[in-house]
Amino acid sequence: MDLENQARIKSFAEQFGNEDFMVVLGGGEAEASALAAETVTNGDLTYAVSLAGVQLGFKAYPIFA
Repeated sequence: MDLENQARIKSFAEQFGNEDFMVVLGGGEAEASALAAETVTNGDLTYAVSLAGVQLGFKAYPIFA
């Protein structure tokens, strides 16, 4: 998940809260979608971007085609 999307999601969480928020992820690779789901739930594990150490606790649903 790129820096711009992480910042956008963090902004939504600050503005609307995370209780009624759900993230639907789509991508060509299952591993990339799973990593993005982990990022919006438990924060970015690289500790180098917007969601570093920020646990949003969003419900995330990866969609695979």
